[in-house]
Amino acid sequence: MSNEYLDWLHDLRDAPVGTEDHNHWLCLMFPWLIPRNRWTDEEIEDFDYSWTELDAMPDGWRKAFGEQMCEEIQKLLEEADWVYKYRILQIKEKFGYLHWYDSSVPESIKERLNQIIRKYEDLSARTCFICGAPATKISTGWICPWCDDCAEKKREHFIPIDEYFKKIEEPEWDDSTFHWISIEPFGH
Repeated sequence: MSNEYLDWLHDLRDAPVGTEDHNHWLCLMFPWLIPRNRWTDEEIEDFDYSWTELDAMPDGWRKAFGEQMCEEIQKLLEEADWVYKYRILQIKEKFGYLHWYDSSVPESIKERLNQIIRKYEDLSARTCFICGAPATKISTGWICPWCDDCAEKKREHFIPIDEYFKKIEEPEWDDSTFHWISIEPFGH
């Protein structure tokens, strides 16, 4: 590779996250981030690097671990010769956790890929989804992890993150407070 090409790659990599230049670099390194039509699997016709599949990840998580996650996934895909077959179906935040949905992969890497995804899904719950700093609070309306600085700028109700996870791990209700509700179908 020529020095000129390597300099160009470094310029793309070092461009601000979310810019067309940085996205171009991401797509060169991780071709499975190129947006594709979900039904035809064709690349988007006028794709201009203004966005990638990774853009669906909240900014804080993307800054904190997005590219690292992609690097780990890429290594597995290369091992299985699956780089150009892998597809992301959806990336989103739900109930304060990262959710990463993808297409099938060979059995030889499936469990290890799931472990990578689970690792970052778990990490996301304790990482501010706005800036990527360690989360200290959970918002109770739209459940999301926040750091002190980002929470200070928002008018939300928050609880300490450790209190939130304690409630999840040790629910306060027992069988005596749980009641089944029977619903009859319409017209019966």
